[in-house]
Amino acid sequence: KKLDLADDALESIRKAMRMDQIRIPNLGDSVFKDECIFSFDTPYSPDGLFLNLKSFQGFGLSSLKYDTYDKQRVTIYLNILHTKVLLEKCNEGNESKEVQKLAIGVEGGFLTDS
Repeated sequence: KKLDLADDALESIRKAMRMDQIRIPNLGDSVFKDECIFSFDTPYSPDGLFLNLKSFQGFGLSSLKYDTYDKQRVTIYLNILHTKVLLEKCNEGNESKEVQKLAIGVEGGFLTDS
């Protein structure tokens, strides 16, 4: 019943929005989604970055205990998690096409289409 779980999660989010536990950032709001405000955790960290959807401050998993924005209410976080994917270098016949000189239209430089 994954669909029921997703519907329950969406209903919980809608309820939190009605209770002002989640807000939409305005033009003047700063959203700290690049790095934790206490540590050097980023979205590329193993656990990602947790963004408080009320204060828009980013926290690493180990720094969540320091989030004191609105402790009377339930805090909802957005977990931002990025992964790096290495691309393989394609060397099929491209050795001669690499630029070795800063020149246009000569061997080893940039070639023109004409």
